[in-house]
Amino acid sequence: MTYDELVRRHATFQLTNNTLALVRRERIAQDAQHGAGDLPNGTGPVFWQMLVDARSNMAIAESMGVVSWRDVLLEEVAEALTESDPERLAKELVQVAAVAVAWREHLHRRGAAPIVVAA
Repeated sequence: MTYDELVRRHATFQLTNNTLALVRRERIAQDAQHGAGDLPNGTGPVFWQMLVDARSNMAIAESMGVVSWRDVLLEEVAEALTESDPERLAKELVQVAAVAVAWREHLHRRGAAPIVVAA
């Protein structure tokens, strides 16, 4: 790995760490406001049509070359909502979170919403 590649990789890791620090801060605020909460998942096959629609929208966007972060996130959310199995739901929720973090990092890189992590 070259020095330039190492510097770029470090910058990417730092951006992800800063984004996750914002997520951690939000989770602390949520727990303070609402408590840990023991809510039902509310997921399952009832959301199948939502997944079909999200995948259809994604296919159309891909065919037109106009895939957006919204398209990617909605497809991931729809996949999570259709899951009844807790282990598969857990994996889907990690994918939802990863897309949300990537989108937030993209906003930072565009200069649209810089990430500032206070000490």
